[in-house]
Amino acid sequence: MKDYKIRPYKEGDEVNINNAFNKVFKQNRTLEEWYWKFKPEKDGYAISVAVDNQGKVLAHYAGIKVLMQIDGNEGIYIHSLDNFSLRTRDVLRKRLFLKTFKEYIQNYAGPWPEKYPWHYGSGGGRQIQLGILKEGMCTPVPIIYLFKKTKIFKRVLGMCIRGFAWKWYTKQRSFELKEIDDLWNRSSHRYDVSLVRNGNYINGRYLTNPARNYIYLSVKNNGRIEAMAVLSSYNNCLQWLELIWDGQNSESLKKLEKRVQDVAFLLGAANVEMWLNNDEDAKNVLLSQGMQIKENPYNYFIVSGTYVPEIDGYDLTKRLYFTMGDSDLF
Repeated sequence: MKDYKIRPYKEGDEVNINNAFNKVFKQNRTLEEWYWKFKPEKDGYAISVAVDNQGKVLAHYAGIKVLMQIDGNEGIYIHSLDNFSLRTRDVLRKRLFLKTFKEYIQNYAGPWPEKYPWHYGSGGGRQIQLGILKEGMCTPVPIIYLFKKTKIFKRVLGMCIRGFAWKWYTKQRSFELKEIDDLWNRSSHRYDVSLVRNGNYINGRYLTNPARNYIYLSVKNNGRIEAMAVLSSYNNCLQWLELIWDGQNSESLKKLEKRVQDVAFLLGAANVEMWLNNDEDAKNVLLSQGMQIKENPYNYFIVSGTYVPEIDGYDLTKRLYFTMGDSDLF
């Protein structure tokens, strides 16, 4: 590789981006999923690529535009994800990943309205080391990991019917999106820093995902949703991806947790696991129901970078409400 160019994404790059992504991460992601995630038709992305003369993607740094609330004020920020480079000698020797990251920052990081003042995501290992040591990213914040084991005698039936149970659950939805809007309006005051978890978010993040199905649970009182959850299943674990709770009645969250455990039982899951940063009330209720905290086996952290002097990125990262659904891993 003698010649290369680092530049913003342009229409048509997605084929080579997706091919390189699948090669590096050993995935089989379709272009349909790429379009769903980055939404180029809605200008939903921030992407820089390093490409050779044939358009082959050598390195890639990207994010998606997300609506967040910070201390009661809503704004568009960037969720960083899908960052990689090919592991070839020339790419590593020319430090294309770091060069692509610098170009990305130059293009997308800065004050509104032209750019975006805070970029965040989740990551681990060498990506964090490179970001902190060489590019001034904020100190990573550990992700709180909760889990609860399923009793083995309860799992036997689930092991026999899990296929049927999964199909049944993933076809159910006990709410309308306008009900999620109402729930979020009653819940949002509980979170200093968070994605805006309204109906539009639930629809865009989960219901329209072309590659995955999810389980949706909710607890209602007098016809009004007080708590809802989104679940997934992986590696014999039931993953509690999303939690929205208005905080008004701990019994509603206890009922929701019981329903999550019922799903785990019917799927034959070995345990329920979740990430839960910055919802102390919910964490305490769940701990009272038998969930436990232990070291996060995924070894992932919340990472961020801030690009205007009036924003303290580390402070935002420490206060961010963060669940497994905030990551693009699940």
